[in-house]
Amino acid sequence: MNSFLILPVILALSVVLQGMLNKKIAAEQSLVFAVFLNATVFLIVSGVLFFISKKYSESMPSFLKMPIDSKNIFSSDNLWYLIPGLCGFVLVLGIPWALQNLGSAKTFIILIVSQIILSLLAEKFVFNNDLSILKITGALVALVGAVMVGIG
Repeated sequence: MNSFLILPVILALSVVLQGMLNKKIAAEQSLVFAVFLNATVFLIVSGVLFFISKKYSESMPSFLKMPIDSKNIFSSDNLWYLIPGLCGFVLVLGIPWALQNLGSAKTFIILIVSQIILSLLAEKFVFNNDLSILKITGALVALVGAVMVGIG
């Protein structure tokens, strides 16, 4: 069995836990404070990882190795590098807000089904892969589940 199959479960746990705790922080402080705190912790932890990876690149796993000659991220060719950070900001801000207004089950079911549908569209139109009837059926079953959770 592929040991990486546990990774999406850990990621799901992180998303749900982060959203619920941010909702609690937002209720006690404010959502802006929760976003700021998340960004600060993320900056510190990712900064430490960056410098460790830069200093000890040869002993890091391949996916964490730093290139010897990095590109200037602020060149006009690389401004798209900023989009994932903006997406992270939207997630950190949006999930607790959705939890406050929709509840946990609806928020995460809609999030997951949306991800499934958008992933299928990316498979077809970005990566030019054929979609099997099994994948399409699975997405439809998830969509039906989402509707049922939304009604319940």
